[in-house]
Amino acid sequence: ESAALLREAVRRLPDHAELHAERGLAEAALGDFAAAEAAYRRAIELSPGFTPAYLDLAVLLDGLNRVEALAALSAEAEARGICDADGIGFVHAAALRRQGAHVEALDVARRIPGSINPVRRHQLIGELADRTGDTALAFDAFTAMNQAALAQADAEAGRDAFMAEIVGNAERLTAERIAGWSRVD
Repeated sequence: ESAALLREAVRRLPDHAELHAERGLAEAALGDFAAAEAAYRRAIELSPGFTPAYLDLAVLLDGLNRVEALAALSAEAEARGICDADGIGFVHAAALRRQGAHVEALDVARRIPGSINPVRRHQLIGELADRTGDTALAFDAFTAMNQAALAQADAEAGRDAFMAEIVGNAERLTAERIAGWSRVD
């Protein structure tokens, strides 16, 4: 249902990058990975510096084992000057991991800011630490991942309420209503 509502919201607000990215999440949750990828790419096209769309697309491509597409996304982000401070290090680390450069990927992953999805961040660090033989770091990362997952589950209820508010706002936003708006200086 949320995917259908977000499709309608995107139809009404086609230039809203955040809505496209949210639609990508909903499509991915339904297993429509082509639609999810298209939504993330549209969000990036509309707002080339919108890091969450890169991150979500990277997670999708990584999960689908699309190594070349992930490497291309990493290169695109780098060419656009999106830096590790924006959390794009996840994209680079995932691409390096898929290329077998585990030590380099771990170095990049450890510099990923804590502001991005902590579950994914700790999972990536844990996997890379395990592959490089650092079992202590892997254990710590997987422990942190589990703690973050519990905290994230509590936050999902708030996220669902936020999405309902976005959809409600989009439903009320009609061409006639926009035409009646006046500029406020």
